[in-house]
Amino acid sequence: MQIVRGPGEDPGQEPGKEAAEAADMQAFAWLLYHNRPELPVIFKWLVGINVVAFAALVPLGGGFIEANSSVHLAWGANFGPAIAGGQYWRLITAAFLHFGLIHLAFNMMALWSLGGLAERLYGRWPFLVIYLGAALIGSLASVYFSPDRTVSAGASGAIFGLGGALASFWLRNGKAVPLSVLRGQWVNLALFIGFSVYMGITATGIDNAAHGGGFVGGALLGYLLTTPLQRPGCAGPRQLGLGVAAIVLALAVILPILPEPAYRYPAEQPIADAIDSAFREDARLADVSKKLNEERTKLTPQAYRQRIESELLEPWREVARSLNGYDPRPESRLAERLLAAQHYAGLRVKLYESYAAGLRGDRARLREAEAIAEQLKPAIAAIKRSLEPR
Repeated sequence: MQIVRGPGEDPGQEPGKEAAEAADMQAFAWLLYHNRPELPVIFKWLVGINVVAFAALVPLGGGFIEANSSVHLAWGANFGPAIAGGQYWRLITAAFLHFGLIHLAFNMMALWSLGGLAERLYGRWPFLVIYLGAALIGSLASVYFSPDRTVSAGASGAIFGLGGALASFWLRNGKAVPLSVLRGQWVNLALFIGFSVYMGITATGIDNAAHGGGFVGGALLGYLLTTPLQRPGCAGPRQLGLGVAAIVLALAVILPILPEPAYRYPAEQPIADAIDSAFREDARLADVSKKLNEERTKLTPQAYRQRIESELLEPWREVARSLNGYDPRPESRLAERLLAAQHYAGLRVKLYESYAAGLRGDRARLREAEAIAEQLKPAIAAIKRSLEPR
């Protein structure tokens, strides 16, 4: 085979280097074949779970390109006030949710690139412990550095953990793992880190604290679960137990020192449910109002007024009552939304009270109803502002 070189290259150096790398690769492949024969499959399942979770949230309003953080929050995104309220499962579920297709696609490409090698080197169960442990520790870091406002999600903390685990494996098996094997992984990891840091700075819900925590957690777990590549077999029950114990220890140490958020999300859930119910009733009553206007010419004035009172006024009074009795803290995400919804419902009640009185012949109340109708526009705008992500 003829080798073509550029000007100035040493004609005797490159073939020797290539031969040495080829020999290293052959030796590495032999070690994998004999000492790590189990082919990786867990990382493929993880990719599948992430894709299915993303697809499931799209029809629920999660967003295909632009995410709706309130939907992700309802289905398991990481959030300091929710963790403080005892919803610890979010530390893991957040790692399987993504804010839009680009976020999902980039993370899954990185998982596919790093996951296969990491699982082959560590074995299936150790790999899963590293992945989930890095995700959990990354989530804890996110809550520690952003206790109040950041709603975070994504597999990037766990994927950073795989990068840390590969670094630990190379440190403990440097002679057995050729640098040429890891070179491509380092390039992929560098691109992933660069993109993730950029997104963490410019996008909502992508948290660099989770990235750093995931990397450190993955590196430590990888160090504990590494076994010599020169010997058959991966980490056994004793080592796996040590890895799980390390995760439990991290929880026991970090959870008590998490900063106390200004409020706790579970306490707000009844408020969120009441507001959502009010919005659904608003949509239903809009259809009722439209139908009544269409049927008005077929009704007597008295029958029309009675239907206004029974089908619009009384339901709106019930909506207004359902929104009373709540007192969220001013720092709460729902405080502004609740006040806007209460104001809007109160205007609706006054509108139909004045309109019904006007239909009885009180012209002053009809003029009052017209003035109230004009106030609905800024009230609706206030509700829309309260729904915008922060």
